[in-house]
Amino acid sequence: MNKPHDRVLAIWDEFKKYEPILSKAKTPFFLLDEASQEKHLQMLELCSKGRFEVFQVYKSNPVKRICEMGASHGFGAEVVNEKELRLALKFPQKIIFNGLYKTDGELKLAIKNNPPQIA
Repeated sequence: MNKPHDRVLAIWDEFKKYEPILSKAKTPFFLLDEASQEKHLQMLELCSKGRFEVFQVYKSNPVKRICEMGASHGFGAEVVNEKELRLALKFPQKIIFNGLYKTDGELKLAIKNNPPQIA
């Protein structure tokens, strides 16, 4: 499997058993192959050890199970709004609260969950 297209075909072959359900779906939905996701996360964790930290972008995949899987590998969360921050706070991890122009509510939530250390 050298081409991205080959990978897509391999994944589709694996999911053919779901074809009857997929063909009846009225709206788009997210189908997670946890075994493939876990394999990917393990590889990413191994490649990053001792060199850099990995932060999942919650904007891209705000799916609780995906975020939980990443946190279990020690990956942090990169969040930009209150909804993403609330999700990230459910897992023990580092959080990057990115972006400017935070609301009072977002700032209060961040401070409440990580009070500044005053010496």
